[in-house]
Amino acid sequence: MRQLGELNKQAKKFEQVEADVIVIFREESQGVEGLKKIKSNTKTKFKLALDFQKKQTSRFSTGRREFSSYVVDKDGVIQKIVTGDLKNRAKSNQLLSALKRLSTGSKQGPSSKSGSGSKASKGSGKK
Repeated sequence: MRQLGELNKQAKKFEQVEADVIVIFREESQGVEGLKKIKSNTKTKFKLALDFQKKQTSRFSTGRREFSSYVVDKDGVIQKIVTGDLKNRAKSNQLLSALKRLSTGSKQGPSSKSGSGSKASKGSGKK
């Protein structure tokens, strides 16, 4: 939730680059009720989604606990992966930078990864 709070602080900047930020939770054991609590507690305007069974998001994960954030273009193609771990997830400035490059037409492709302060990492915007 720390990442969601940090993303919230930059919400206007995400709006300026016309980005839809969707934060997908795969571990929220309280399901939809848990997401409602998170939305209420964080006062986020971002979309929250749940994939507890990991059916829709399995292509974004190697099977291990992964906390990378993905910048996906309007055609559904991954343009940037910002890697992260449980404690160090993608920062707003990293995601905004990738979105700005994407909006100006200089696509990077999914193989360009950048670390988030720890190892070279999924959430959501990103996450």
